Amino acid sequence: MYTLYMNHSKIAQVSLVVAIVIIFNMFTSYTISLVYPAPVYQPITTDAQFVEQYTTAEECISVGGQWTEQMPIPTKTDSNENAMLGYCDPEYTARMTYEADRASYEQVVFIVLVGIGAMVIVAAFVYTHAILTPAFAWAGVLSFLIASMRYWSEAQTWLKVLILALALSALVVTALKKFGIQQNNQDHIDK
Repeated sequence: MYTLYMNHSKIAQVSLVVAIVIIFNMFTSYTISLVYPAPVYQPITTDAQFVEQYTTAEECISVGGQWTEQMPIPTKTDSNENAMLGYCDPEYTARMTYEADRASYEQVVFIVLVGIGAMVIVAAFVYTHAILTPAFAWAGVLSFLIASMRYWSEAQTWLKVLILALALSALVVTALKKFGIQQNNQDHIDK
């Protein structure tokens, strides 16, 4: 009977740890999106049934578009006119602005998530509790993972190295303070 109780108790503890890890990271993500909303793409064109076609570079550029030159396409009519000599992407400026805003936003969110992850891991080792210590430790690890998945491809290499160095340093210092150097040295002396 005692063994059955212990198995249920362990299952309940692990379930609680997993729940805290997931809910903590959901809470963090939604709080960030509430406090610091993501940029929203603002298209130039609407969802109208009629979309204006820009046939010259001047028209295209005047609406913030990007004109792409093409070779003339001969038409099969009796006239000597050729088909349109280019293509207009009227959403170019709006898209480029959005992509720049999005990259900046993801960089800030990355830094915030790594910072929160590091603080939660440090808190896990400072505050010793049977359930909260592993829950906070894994919540911090998941925060690092989420931050990496969101921004890693956008980050400059030097920024990746800097942030990872800071996070690794914080984790090593925390591990040394929590578990101490003497514990490892004492094991070697005893052997």
